Amino acid sequence: MYDTKEKCRELAAKFKQLCAERGTTPYKIARHSGLSSSTVSCFLTGKTVPRMDTMMILCNQLGRRIDITYIS
Repeated sequence: MYDTKEKCRELAAKFKQLCAERGTTPYKIARHSGLSSSTVSCFLTGKTVPRMDTMMILCNQLGRRIDITYIS
């Protein structure tokens, strides 16, 4: 069964890892992308599930893309 909270924890961990690899912080990425620090904080702490457009903005700032795999 798909666990949304677990998947969000995985995304948050990957986001933190990518930021560290680039020598930046999630909050600097948020500021540069026009997102509020509270939006990123709620995502990183698991208080909210990020919207797809928010994830796309964050990934774009990191030079990454979102890859969605469909299972048929």
